[in-house]
Amino acid sequence: MVERYLNDAQMAALVETIEAAEELSTGEIRVHIDSATEGNMAQAAVEVFRRLQMDKTAERNGVLFHVNFNLRYLTIIGNGEMPL
Repeated sequence: MVERYLNDAQMAALVETIEAAEELSTGEIRVHIDSATEGNMAQAAVEVFRRLQMDKTAERNGVLFHVNFNLRYLTIIGNGEMPL
């Protein structure tokens, strides 16, 4: 069973906020909710960033918000040099 961390209204508000931010910038924004990772959250965020090919956006302006509600951990990854 997939655990839901956001109800429908919260999810709709999040989508609306992301769409508004993308309209005001050239950035490509994604949110990844991770409930499985228990290790290095920064490394997990980089792996998700690459798996979603956020490092290959047309203007190299991808931003990933990697959230783990279980651990209360947020990692924000943007294009640039990532040594991980």
